[in-house]
Amino acid sequence: MRYSGWMPQFRALFLVALGLLLGAIAVWSEIAPRQQGDSPTVAFVAAHVPSSQADSGRKLTLNAIQSTPAKTAGRSDVDLDVDVTNESAKTFDLSDQEFLVYAEGDFFGPPASSIAAPRGVVAPGASRAGHLSFQLPTAALPRASLVYRPRTSAALLSLPLSSPTTTSSAGPAAALAGAKLVAAASHVADFEVGTTDGWGTAWGGSLLSTSLTTSVAYTGSYSLALALSGTGNSALQTSNVSGVGSGSTNVYHVYTPGGLNGSVIPYVQDSAYKVAFVGSQTSLGGSAGWISITWTVPVVTGVRAIGLQFTSAAGATTINVDDLIYPLPSPPTGSPSPSPSPSPSSCW
Repeated sequence: MRYSGWMPQFRALFLVALGLLLGAIAVWSEIAPRQQGDSPTVAFVAAHVPSSQADSGRKLTLNAIQSTPAKTAGRSDVDLDVDVTNESAKTFDLSDQEFLVYAEGDFFGPPASSIAAPRGVVAPGASRAGHLSFQLPTAALPRASLVYRPRTSAALLSLPLSSPTTTSSAGPAAALAGAKLVAAASHVADFEVGTTDGWGTAWGGSLLSTSLTTSVAYTGSYSLALALSGTGNSALQTSNVSGVGSGSTNVYHVYTPGGLNGSVIPYVQDSAYKVAFVGSQTSLGGSAGWISITWTVPVVTGVRAIGLQFTSAAGATTINVDDLIYPLPSPPTGSPSPSPSPSPSSCW
């Protein structure tokens, strides 16, 4: 009976506290959405299609891009219509497992299993079309690219999924033509920071001079211009080769104005300064455009430097290099079981 005097007071205090709690919840329900809305957002605008890229006798064409919210919050389903054309003289097998999406330093895939996926034998001059479905974080869409890396070819093809005009609260996004495969690469010389990224003349200095330019670029705004003059051999190389060793695959992109009487070949210099040229000479003649050179370091005793040797005939001309990627992430191995909702993978 002695507690009966303060029970009404306790009941009143409890009701006041409950009212304050309910009021706080109501206020938070109003504030939280506004705070989320104020965070920086990136708009995804699908790239103009059709778009194509060709390399090593294969041509990848992206015909349609569709993005829809996935059932999982913060993720999107991306559906792509593609076709691959055989521009070589040899038949090859096409597999949907050779396609991935690269975005924000990660690879996503392989695509979800579908009877409409591009797969099968592709004869010379023929094409095979199909449908690919991926799932990735919505925030990564504006910088995503479709990647096609055949297991039986040196081809390496990529096409941006987002329009170069995509913008964010921080300003315009960089142009995405020809996405770079940098997820697991140790070095990417793209010359966007105003330096030569550690690349310089190795020999033939009287025939070769270098400078940064915005006249052409494989991606971004800059490339390294190589002014060639006279007749003979000259070379461009780097000794910044951590991570590069026997068996490492590298890719160079070289621009030719077309019709040149010259060629280029990659090489490796071992720890004893011995130079080994890899593969055969790639002609700089033919049509103007970018040439992709993919090569693998042979068995050597240590790697001191890697580079390219240019063989030029009489006359002066300028070629360009850009997106020198080394070493390149390794392609997927085996035959992983595709999932209806692929998760991020750094399998390259």
